[in-house]
Amino acid sequence: MTRRARIFGAVGLAVLALAWWAGSPLSWFGKLATAAYSSRFPPGEERLLRAVEGEDLEIAVFGPPPGSDLRPAILFFHGGGWSTGHRAMLYPYAHHFGEQGWVTLSASYRTFGSHGTAVKVALDDARHALRWVTQNAASLGIDPSRIVLSGGSAGGHLAAATTLIEPEFPVAAMVLFNPAID
Repeated sequence: MTRRARIFGAVGLAVLALAWWAGSPLSWFGKLATAAYSSRFPPGEERLLRAVEGEDLEIAVFGPPPGSDLRPAILFFHGGGWSTGHRAMLYPYAHHFGEQGWVTLSASYRTFGSHGTAVKVALDDARHALRWVTQNAASLGIDPSRIVLSGGSAGGHLAAATTLIEPEFPVAAMVLFNPAID
């Protein structure tokens, strides 16, 4: 083994050890994105979605206040490999569509990193979010026949799986960003 290979190997091990000790780079990115997007694209309001395991899961609501006409809605689920992430990661999209007159929502769900839970728990939270949006459609000014589910990566999987599992709450469309689907 050459001296150069030994140095690169040692540096690589040091970087891996530092990442293990300090947390994954993905969690750093998620924290930075959450801070940046929460301040640049603040939701109109945040509502309690569900209280579980001593923690409140919230849903961020964007868009115009409810009026006399019912609007289409988009329910977003963030990505993060079911291990990390935050609903603020999709605030730029929610903000954009909210400015176009849509009611947009970005839901929290339990992840392995935040609660040590499996994917099926995240899916249960996503299903609950869709039921919540449907049941609260009138107070949010949403036309329940025009609900769109959207998400990126793991969130795309949750949107697709929720659509297939909750037939009593049909959705008008799905917009999936690089969904985790096989």
